[in-house]
Amino acid sequence: MSTRLSAPKDGIVASARPKGWAAESWMAIFDELGPTHHAQLARGRTLARSGRVRDLWFSPGLASAEVVTNRNTHRVTIRVRVFEDEEWGRVVSRMLLHLVDIAAMLEGDLPEELIRDLGERDLPLLPTLGELDGVCDCGDFHMPCGHMAAVHNVISEALDGDPFLLLTLRGLNRDQLLARLRRAWGDPRPLHTAREESGAAPPEDEDWWISPTPLPPLKLRVEAHEEARPGVYALGPPPGRAELGTTLEPLYAAGSSAALELAFGDPVEYPGVRATSRWSGFQTGVQGKVKRRSATHKPRPAEPPAEPAPIKPADDPTQPLTERLVDLLAELESAKSKTLSERLDAPMLQIRQELLELEKLGIVYRTGQTRGTTWWLG
Repeated sequence: MSTRLSAPKDGIVASARPKGWAAESWMAIFDELGPTHHAQLARGRTLARSGRVRDLWFSPGLASAEVVTNRNTHRVTIRVRVFEDEEWGRVVSRMLLHLVDIAAMLEGDLPEELIRDLGERDLPLLPTLGELDGVCDCGDFHMPCGHMAAVHNVISEALDGDPFLLLTLRGLNRDQLLARLRRAWGDPRPLHTAREESGAAPPEDEDWWISPTPLPPLKLRVEAHEEARPGVYALGPPPGRAELGTTLEPLYAAGSSAALELAFGDPVEYPGVRATSRWSGFQTGVQGKVKRRSATHKPRPAEPPAEPAPIKPADDPTQPLTERLVDLLAELESAKSKTLSERLDAPMLQIRQELLELEKLGIVYRTGQTRGTTWWLG
C-alpha cells in the first residue's frame, strides 16, 4: 500500500473568503472552461484551500510551484505571453499620465482604471485564455489539470497582495518597471546606487586574476533521470497528436543514456567509423584520420590461396598478449571483445585496453555500438 502524503508544513493555504478584485479577475479567465473542466477547477480549489501548493515563485513571463497530492508531488509551470518592447513603451506612457496609479500599486492596490485604459489600448494586463500556457508533470494532457488549477488559485490571491506580480507575468518585474518609469520621467540614475569601493589598491606585484580568498570547491552531479517524462511533456503534445508522448518517451530515455555514455562511458562508437578516443578528440576522427567501413562494402574477389607462413597458434601462452590478439583477429577476421577474451583466456578489461591501444596505432578498428561492437584488423 502506497504512503499517503500529508499537506506540507510550508504549504500556501488559499482563503475561502471572497477574493479581491484582482483575484476575481484572474480566476474569471477560466469561466468559459466551466462546462468542460468543472472537475479540474473544483479539484484545484480543494488543493489550494487545503494548503497543498508550496514553493510559489514568479519571474518575467513565468510562475512555478509544487503541488503535493495524497500520493505524489507535481511541479507546475505557468507561462504567460510577455509584452514586446513597443508594448511596454505604451504601458509606461500611460502610467506616466496618472502617477496616482503608480502610488496605488506601491500601496498594494491594482487600479481598475489602469486595467481598463490599457485594455482600450490593446494592452490587456490580465491575459486571455489563449495567452496562458503551462505544463504539469502529471502527464494529463487535458489542461488545465487539477494541479494547474490549484496554482492559478494561489496566483490569484498573490495578485491581491502585490499587483506588480501581474506586470512581472507580462515581462517586467517591479524594479525593472520602476527603472523604466524613472528613465522615461527624465531621471537617468539607476534605481540602486552602486556602492563605492573602499580600501587600498592591491600591490602591483600581485596578479589581478588571483582570488584574495580561496575559492570553494566546485562539485557537479550528473545522473540519469528516473524517467523521461519531464522531457517528453515539457512542451505538451502537438495539436491533435496527444498519443506522441508514448512514442517519444523511449526516445528521450535512449537520448539521456547516450549523453551519459558520451560524457563518462567508453570512447564513442559510431557504425562504420573507427571510434576515436575522447582524449584525442572527436573532430580529429571526423576529419579523415579514421577509416570508414561502408555497410554496403563488397568483398574483393577471392585470391588463389597461398602457402601461409608458419606462425605460432593464437592461444600460445608464450607470445605477448598483443601479438596473440592480433593473430587471433587475423584468424577470425572479426570478433567481439567477449569472444577474444574467452579465446585468449584473458580478462575482458585487459583485452579492451589492448584493443584501444592498437586502435590508436591504426592496427585495429571497430564497427557497431556498445554491446554490438565488432573489432577488425585495420
